Amino acid sequence: MKKVMLALGIIVCLASVAVADEVELPAQKDSYIEEYAPDANNGNADYLQLYANWTHPAETRSTTLICFDLAPYMGTVIDDAVLRLYVLPTGLQPGNIDVYRIADEWDENIVTWDNAPPDAQPPIVTEPLPPGTRMWFEVPVTGFVQDWVDGTVSNHGFYLSVPDQGVEIFAHLASKELSDPDIHPILWLNYHGGGVSEERKDDAVRLHVSSLSFGAIEVNFSLSTTTSATLKVYDASGALVQTLMDESVGSGDHYVIWDGAPGVYFVRLETPNSTSVRKLVLVR
Repeated sequence: MKKVMLALGIIVCLASVAVADEVELPAQKDSYIEEYAPDANNGNADYLQLYANWTHPAETRSTTLICFDLAPYMGTVIDDAVLRLYVLPTGLQPGNIDVYRIADEWDENIVTWDNAPPDAQPPIVTEPLPPGTRMWFEVPVTGFVQDWVDGTVSNHGFYLSVPDQGVEIFAHLASKELSDPDIHPILWLNYHGGGVSEERKDDAVRLHVSSLSFGAIEVNFSLSTTTSATLKVYDASGALVQTLMDESVGSGDHYVIWDGAPGVYFVRLETPNSTSVRKLVLVR
């Protein structure tokens, strides 16, 4: 039996199993950055700009960063996810757009071309802009949102840029600062709870989180067979906080005792054939 002893007061909220549901998430932060104004911050602009003129490669580019708060959906199964951005009537030259994961944290009030975090290569998807303005630009991002809510990678948002297509491509997209909330950026999710995908229920583990009288957290889990297992704690952004276990574990009941700084966390137990996630909130 493996045991790690630390202490902290706790309120525990277990992630509940829910039927499939839909939600439209507003942007948590968004901005665009310009190569020709490398020190400029556009976090308060009411539009997001995408631009590149590949007929004149010397001309500079502008790219867009956008992030959504997925903390409430950690441990859920994402059946479908679509990034939706509204094309404003201020101009459009259609073409393909590359969408990347953002590789590190950023602040919309200070991000510029010079200090922007890198994109995580390669692009997660390439999608064409719509043929006209006053239309939604829709990008399917299901698998990549699932990675975020699974805690496989940290959620720092999407990075949109114009790849080389030998032509000029340009679009203004509504930002979350625009006065019309009906056309603000949206991340649309169709999801259900539980944290275990349909394909991975054959050997599902049992995971439970509870508080102890002396103020620590006890993470209990049960395995039906001896198997390799990892037990990890992630923060609300999906960043890994601590690996509590990464080894071969025998069948039966096990526990680990853990603490951490106050905040929202997700405990994830994974074996080769199953995954289980629980949410907890730590307070002093």
